[in-house]
Amino acid sequence: SDKGAQPVRLSLPMSEDRSVLRTALLPQMLEVAAYNRNRKNDNLAIFEIGSVFHTDEELLTRLPHEKHRLAVLLNGSRNEAGWNQKPAAVDFYDVKGVMETVTHILGIGGLIHYE
Repeated sequence: SDKGAQPVRLSLPMSEDRSVLRTALLPQMLEVAAYNRNRKNDNLAIFEIGSVFHTDEELLTRLPHEKHRLAVLLNGSRNEAGWNQKPAAVDFYDVKGVMETVTHILGIGGLIHYE
């Protein structure tokens, strides 16, 4: 997160709730999760790779800062119930495993730290 950064306002927004460029991927991911949960789709594994935008100006005189982001959301069970196993809920280590795999494929695995 950028301290002092402000959202980029659109001059002709299509709706009031879409009047700024997005500053984070999480709100939209939570909307997708809620949409699925309301339709009884509780086991989710979704991701998005996209851009977020910030500016430090009230009125734009230059292009805003664009940053590329990856968001991953896991919810529900990691496996289906079977005759020999119960469904197990996803947890931090499932997300960590996804992130380790993705960062390894991208060649940046050594740059990631967990807190």
